This record gives sequence, structure tokens and C-alpha cells, in this order.
Amino acid sequence: MRNKFYIFIVLFFGIIFYAFRAQASGIVEVPFNFISLNQSDLDWSDSNDDSSSDKTSLPFSVTFDGKTYTHFDMDSNGYIQLLGEDDKPSYYGYGSIADLIVDDYNDDHKLNNFYILAAYDDLSSDEYGFYGYKAYSDKIIFYYLTETYEDEGNEYLNNFEVILFKNGNIRWNFNYADYEDGDYNLFTGLYLPEGYFVKILPAVTDWIPQNTSYLYGNPVPVPSSILLFSAGLTGLVFISRKRYAKDQQFSVRL
Repeated sequence: MRNKFYIFIVLFFGIIFYAFRAQASGIVEVPFNFISLNQSDLDWSDSNDDSSSDKTSLPFSVTFDGKTYTHFDMDSNGYIQLLGEDDKPSYYGYGSIADLIVDDYNDDHKLNNFYILAAYDDLSSDEYGFYGYKAYSDKIIFYYLTETYEDEGNEYLNNFEVILFKNGNIRWNFNYADYEDGDYNLFTGLYLPEGYFVKILPAVTDWIPQNTSYLYGNPVPVPSSILLFSAGLTGLVFISRKRYAKDQQFSVRL
């Protein structure tokens, strides 16, 4: 009976620990995948420096922290701003995360803008490359083939994409990187408004990855963790049963 109690305690706290770990994961690295697109495949594309798609309808609505987003503005400098029905694009352009926070304060001193950032910096497709989006019924792909402004004209191209899914998951896929320098943080992650505060969820900063993918979304079990937990629990049960059998033999001898 006591062994069963110990097993229950271990199992109970193990599940709580694992659930907490999954919930706290935020943006996690996942197996690499990339959807390669040509400029002609996109619903809209541009190559102008410091430009954007302007306010554009999403093919579906998504909800984050209780707010529903129905539109977006895709910027050449590596961010997608999600917008509500009545929101207006910030047209912020390039800069650092710190600059973005300062610029985001409006007249009521609240932070209201939601940004998905991918290698956010001073990027340029003016001479080589392009950026644009492709909408599907269950996702929208924001695609970049771009230089940094520091490398403008050298044909040092970086290829990456952001995928926003209908269920609210967000995926970053970095195919390849070829650059010498950037002006700011080359920040990849999320900028989430929380009233008078902002939540910054980084995936990577100060460099552009290659053959790497990241995911933000509903927490999913990590296979290696499940295997370790299962193996540990199985071992504990085996040891407990073995000890119980020895105790029974000892009692019979007495």
C-alpha cells in the first residue's frame, strides 16, 4: 500500500512539473521545414526599401490574449503587425526592440501593437530579392528573400518565412543566411502588448539562423522528455514491486 502511495506522489508531481515545463516553453526550436516559394507564387510582393503591404485582410481571424486580429501589415524590415478591425498600421519601419517599445506608446500610454518579428532590422530588397505573402484557408505565409541594408547591392541574400496558422500557431523557418552585418538586433520572436507593459518572447537575436525552425503555439509534449519520464516511472514501479516481493519473502520466513 505504501509503495502505491509513493508511485502516486511521483506520478502526480511529475505530471505537474511536465505541464508547467510545456506551458512555459514559449517559442521552441522544432525540426526544420521550409516552404520554398517564387515571387510569382505570392498573392502580393514588393521589393521597395522601407515599404509595407499596408493594412490587409487575413484569410481568417486569430485571437491572442482575448483580442481578435483580422488584418495585418507586412513590413520590408522583417515584421508583421497584426491588426484588429479598427487598428491602424504603425508604419514603424526599421529599428531595435527598444526603439519599438518607445515608439509604441500612444496618447493613453498603453502598448497596443502586436508584432511578429523575423530577423527584424534594417533590411533591404531594393536591389536584390523580394518579400510578400501567400494566403491559404488554414495559414498565411510571409516570405522574405532579402539583404540587410548594410549589405545592400552585394547580393548577400537571406531567405526565411513566417507562417501564421488559423489555430494561432506561429512558425519561423530560416532557410539560409548570407550577410556581413546588420544595424540593430536581427531579432526574431514576438512583441505582445499587455496594457502598460509589453511581453517580449525571443526565439533568437543578433544573428540570422540557417536550416532552423521555431514554433510558438499550444504546448506539445517533447518526445525525449516523455521517454525519460516513462522510463523513470517504469523503473520506479519495477523497483517498488521487487522490494515488495522481498518483504513478502521475509515475512514468510519469520
